Amino acid sequence: MLRDQYAFKPTGSTTAALTYFMYQVTSLLKQKNYVRCLLIDFSKAFDKVDHIILVQKLKALDLPVYVVNWICSFLTGRSQQYNVNDHLSKPKSIGLSVVQGSGIGPMLYAVMKSDLQAISRLNTVLKYADDTTLVVPEHIDVSIHDEYEHAKVWAFSVNKLLLNALKTKEIVFKRPRALHFHMPPALDEIEQLNCVKLLGVLFQDNVKMDCYVQYILSQCAQRMYLLKLLQHQGMPLIKLRVVVCSLIVSRIGYALPAWGGLVSAELHGKIDAMFKRLKRYGYTTDYLTLSDLLDKADYDLFSSMRRRDHCLHHVLPHVRMVDNLRARGHPHNPPECSTNVHKKSFVVSSLYSFI
Repeated sequence: MLRDQYAFKPTGSTTAALTYFMYQVTSLLKQKNYVRCLLIDFSKAFDKVDHIILVQKLKALDLPVYVVNWICSFLTGRSQQYNVNDHLSKPKSIGLSVVQGSGIGPMLYAVMKSDLQAISRLNTVLKYADDTTLVVPEHIDVSIHDEYEHAKVWAFSVNKLLLNALKTKEIVFKRPRALHFHMPPALDEIEQLNCVKLLGVLFQDNVKMDCYVQYILSQCAQRMYLLKLLQHQGMPLIKLRVVVCSLIVSRIGYALPAWGGLVSAELHGKIDAMFKRLKRYGYTTDYLTLSDLLDKADYDLFSSMRRRDHCLHHVLPHVRMVDNLRARGHPHNPPECSTNVHKKSFVVSSLYSFI
C-alpha cells in the first residue's frame, strides 16, 4: 500500500525516491520519444488533513480496533489559541491536521495519501511526504490530462485537500536524438519548464545534469570562502577536514546515486578540480574525486536495496535460475539496454558494475 511513498519508512529517503524516479524516466525513454512528469503541489497538505476522512481510511486497514480508537482519541479534543499583543483568543477546536511534530503524524499523513494512485498501471505516481510526482510516457492509454483531473477530484472532492495549480509544474523529458519529436501541449494553468527542482535536485528535459552541477559548484565556492576565513582564524587542519566533509563533501554526495551517473566527463572534471583546490589551499589532506564518491554511494545503496525489506528491492530484476560456478556479486540478471541514458541510471549501472 505504501510502496510509492518513500518518506516515513526505515529504508526510505530522498535518495531512494530520486533514484526510482530517474530509473522510471530512463526506462520509459528506451521506447518512447518523451516522458511527461507532473510535479503536483498540495497547499499546506499536513494542515489540511480531515480527521473524519483519515479515520475512515484507518478503519479500512487491517488494524486492531483498539489502535484505531487510540488514534481517534489522540486526534479529537484538540484546540488552539492565538496570542496577539498579550491578548489571548478563545480556544477553538481543531478538526484538521495530523498534529505535526508528533511521532505518529507522518505515518497518518502517508495513510491519508495512500489511495492517490494513477488510473493506468502504465503510469507512475511517486510520493515523498507531500511531494507528489506523476510520470506519464508518450502514447499511453490514459493521458496526463486525465490523470491530473483524477488527482484534482481526489484532492478537492474526496479528501478536501487543496491542489495548487500555480505551483504545480511539468517537465517533458526528451529521448536523446528522438526522431519526429513534437513537444506536447501544456496542461491548462500548468507551467511547462525545461528544468525543475525535485527534492533538492535540478533535472533538465534533456536528461543532463549541467544546471545542477553548476548550482552545487556555486554553493561549494561560497562555502570555500568560509573555509578560508576559518583557516585565517587559526582553525587546525583536523577540524577543517570535518568542516569540509560537512559543507562540501556532503553537498556533492546528496542523492548522488540518482544523478551521478548522468554527469558528463567535462562536469566530472570541474568537480574534481574543486576537490583539488581544497587540498591545494590546505583545507584537507584527502584526495577526493567524484568517481570515488559515486562508487561508494552506489555500492552502499545497491547493497542495501538487495535486502527484501528495502523500498527499492522491487526494482531489481528476477534472480537467475541457472548460474555457472563463477562467483558473482549478485544473482540478478542485468537487463538489456538500448539507450546509453538508461544504462547510466543507478539500478542498471549497478547491476553491471557489481556483477
